[in-house]
Amino acid sequence: MRSGPALRLLDRYLRSLASFKEPPSSKLASTVGAHLLDLVAATLGPTAEAANIVAERGVKAAKLQAILAEVAQRFSDPNFDLNNVAGALGMSRRYVQNLLEGTGKSFTEHLAGRRLERAFAMLTDPQHLHLTILDIAFAVGFGDVSHFNRMFRRHFGETPSGVRAASTMRELK
Repeated sequence: MRSGPALRLLDRYLRSLASFKEPPSSKLASTVGAHLLDLVAATLGPTAEAANIVAERGVKAAKLQAILAEVAQRFSDPNFDLNNVAGALGMSRRYVQNLLEGTGKSFTEHLAGRRLERAFAMLTDPQHLHLTILDIAFAVGFGDVSHFNRMFRRHFGETPSGVRAASTMRELK
């Protein structure tokens, strides 16, 4: 077995799978299986023909998974940006952008989506009622509350205070 980029990608991929809260759907499980086979083949040293398949499918998928895992892990850092992901994973900014293009979302959209989903969860969690909307915006990585409010409303169709009020009303019933 060769150590190197393929082994590191396999390790990161397995670690990201371990972070799943619930078992993956059957479709996702099938995809994960294909990715794992490709990464194991790349680690062991595939034939020339298999190497092309691995490079196109498995390694790219693992790199994409590593990017998304990095975003999921560090989204609440207000200084987290594309340069941080590229540097942490040893990729160029452009390569990270190219891999994310396949998801239909840019880096900024992935980052904002993570932040907004976490903010929504905090706003609807009774354990976070003591936090102001400003506190929540800063806790999830937004540096400007008006920007947070605009993005939140655009994403969820409701203001953060509206979501909190509706959640609080449901709790009281």
